[in-house]
Amino acid sequence: MAANPIHVEHVRRHLDEALVPHIDIEDIKNLPEENLAEARRSRALAALAVQYLTKCSETDAAMSVIDGKDDNGIDAIAWDLDAAHLYLVQAKWSKDGKASLNAEAAGKLERGLRLITDRRHEEFNARYQELVDYIDLVVDQPRFKVTLVPILMGTANIDERAAGPITDVVAELNSVHDCARVEYLRLPEIHRIVADGVHTRPVDLKVHLENSACVSEPYLAYYGCVSAEELASWYDEHRDRLFDKNLRDALNGSDVNASLHHTLVNEPDNFWYFNNGITVLCKNIERSGRGALRYSGSANLLLEGASVVNGAQTVSTIFRAVRENPETAGSALVWIRAVQLEENGFAERVTETNNTQNAVDLRDFAALDPTQKRLRDDFRSMNLTYIVKRGEREIDPDKGCDIEEAAHALAAAARTTDVIVDVHRDPNKLWLREQGGRYSQLFHPKIREIRVWRTVRLYRGTQRRISERESGLEKRAKGFAKNLGHLVAHVVLRHLVDETIERPGREWVDKTLSKVSVTTDRVLDFLIAEADRRYVNYFPASLANSFERCRELALAAADHLAADGPAPVLSPEYRGDVTKPRSETAAKTIYNYEAIEPDTKLEFRALTARERKLVNHWLNTDQTRRFAKYIPSKTKILLWEHDGLAYTATGLTNKIWREATGKSDRAIQGTLYWYVPGRGSLADIAEEARRDHDGSDAS
Repeated sequence: MAANPIHVEHVRRHLDEALVPHIDIEDIKNLPEENLAEARRSRALAALAVQYLTKCSETDAAMSVIDGKDDNGIDAIAWDLDAAHLYLVQAKWSKDGKASLNAEAAGKLERGLRLITDRRHEEFNARYQELVDYIDLVVDQPRFKVTLVPILMGTANIDERAAGPITDVVAELNSVHDCARVEYLRLPEIHRIVADGVHTRPVDLKVHLENSACVSEPYLAYYGCVSAEELASWYDEHRDRLFDKNLRDALNGSDVNASLHHTLVNEPDNFWYFNNGITVLCKNIERSGRGALRYSGSANLLLEGASVVNGAQTVSTIFRAVRENPETAGSALVWIRAVQLEENGFAERVTETNNTQNAVDLRDFAALDPTQKRLRDDFRSMNLTYIVKRGEREIDPDKGCDIEEAAHALAAAARTTDVIVDVHRDPNKLWLREQGGRYSQLFHPKIREIRVWRTVRLYRGTQRRISERESGLEKRAKGFAKNLGHLVAHVVLRHLVDETIERPGREWVDKTLSKVSVTTDRVLDFLIAEADRRYVNYFPASLANSFERCRELALAAADHLAADGPAPVLSPEYRGDVTKPRSETAAKTIYNYEAIEPDTKLEFRALTARERKLVNHWLNTDQTRRFAKYIPSKTKILLWEHDGLAYTATGLTNKIWREATGKSDRAIQGTLYWYVPGRGSLADIAEEARRDHDGSDAS
C-alpha cells in the first residue's frame, strides 16, 4: 500500500515544529543542509517514539536520542524505572514514506540489546554513557522487561526474514522468562499518534450503575455497582489509556491478580465482598435516562475525560477473566466511585492518597498469625527482638531482626530451589498462603526461634559478602552477582545449614559463621563461570527468573562444593583487570577532588512521574524537606535542612521515600536524586570531576 502523502507531510510538519528544535546535531553539523535536515528528522522520529511510549516532554524525549557513531543500532533509549521497563528504539525516516526494516538494521538492534544485557557499555557512544546509571537500574530489577521499537516511516509489511534477528532474540529471552516483545510503529501508527496527540485523546466511558448514590459537594461524585462484563468492555476498547493518570499501569502476572481471577471464575457472587473496587476521576459527569433526577437507585452515566486512578489490576484482571469465562466472571459486581474534579490539583491528591493511604500490605496479615506471635515471645527468651508489624521501631541488627528479613532468609534456606526463585520473581509469594504462596511452607507452626535467628545471620553474611564482591566485578560478572544473589545465598545456606543449627551454645556459631565468606566466594565464582559457560546468550536478569535454569545451576554448584574442588578463576575482563579500575563512590570522588564547595545547597528531585506524585505533596508541606547542604565527607555528605542531621545521599533519599510513602527502602542510587542547580546531580558532578582529573593526568 502506497503512503498517503498528506499523512507524510503531517508527520514531517509535526517533527519539524515539535521535536527537531530539541535535537542535538553537534556530531553531524557539517553535513550538507539537505542531509542534515533528514538526519534531524530521523532523530526526531526516534524521539517521537519515546514520547509516545513514556508520556515525557519533547525535551526529555530528545535527550534520550543516542543516534550516531557507536549507537549499535539503537537510536533512542527510554525507560520506566517503576515498571522496570526498557525501550530500545530504532528509527527509519523516509521523506517519501517508503522506509522499511532490513536484515542489517535488525541485526544491529539485536546486537545492541545483547551488549546492554552483557553490560558492555564501553561499546557505546558518549550520549549512551550519560544514560548508563538509569539503564543499569532498570536491567538489574527482577521484573525487568524490554521492548524493541522499530519506528518506520513507511507502510510496507514487516518482512519476516529481515526481522529474523529481532524475532529470534525476543524468543530466546522469553524462553527463560516472559520479558521481551517487539512493537512496530509504521506510518499508519505514526500518523495516528500525531493526529491524536502524543499523550492520547481523552477517554469517555458510559456506565450503568446499580444501587447508586450521589454526593454533590464539595465535588460531584457517584458510587454504586457495575457489572464485570461492562468493566471488561472498557478495557477491551481503551486498554492502558484507561490508566493514564494512575501511578502505574496494570501489573500482569502478580499473585494479587491470580487471587482476583480465581474469585471471578469460581466465586463471582463473592467478588464484591472481597475486592475494594475502583476509583474513576473525570472532567465531567452527565447523568441521563430513567431516574436522571433521582439521587439514588440505578443510573446511566457518561464519564468524560475519565481515568481509573485506583484499581488498574482489578480492571485488567476482570477483562481476562471475562474473556475466558464470560458467563461466570461477567456476572460479578464491582464497587465503583466516579468523581468529577476541577483542575486545581485535587485530582493528583486523590490519586496519591488512593495508592498510599490505608493500603494493607500482604505482609501485614502475617502479624495475625499465632506462629509470629510465638516467635516474637521466643526471641525475647534469647534476649533478642523480633519485629512483626511494620512501623515498629528500628532495631540494632545484632539484637534481632524483623519478619521480612526472616522470611527472605528462610526462603533462601528452603530445600527446593524453586522457593527462592519464586520469591525473587514475586516477593508477595512470601506472604501468600494459597494459590502458590510460600508463607505456610516457610513459617510452619513448629519452626523454632533459634533456627530463624541463625538462618538470618547466615543470610546476612552471604548478602554482605556478595555486595563486597560485586563492586569489584565487571560486565556480565557484575550482572550475575546482582541478579543471582538469591541463588548464591540459597546454595550457601543449603550447604551450611544442618541439624546442628538448633543446638544451643557457641559450637554452631564458631564452626559455621566463620565459613560464610569463603563459601560465598566459591559459590559466586562458580555460578558466574557456570552461567557464562552454559547460558552464554542469556542475560542475567532473565536467567535469574528461570526455575529450570536456576535448578540446574544450584545443583551444579552444590556438587562443586561437595567435591571440594578448586574454585574457578574469573577472567581478567570480569575482574576488572583489563578495563578501568573499580571506581570510587560519587561521595568519595567529590570529597577527594573538592568538586563542591562546603555548604552548597542541594535540591531533591524525583526521577519519575510516579515518584513525583508520591513524594511531592509531602515535600511541599515543608520546604525544608526538599533541601540539604553539602558537607565535606567521604560518606555522609548531606546535611538535611529538615532535621539538621547528616546522611549519605542514598540514606536520605530512602528516608524521604519512607516518610512520604510509608513504603520500605528501595535499591537506588541516591546521588541521582540530589541536584546542585545549574550543575546537575551529585552523580553528574562526580563523573565530571573524574573526567577532568583523567584529562589532566593524560596531559
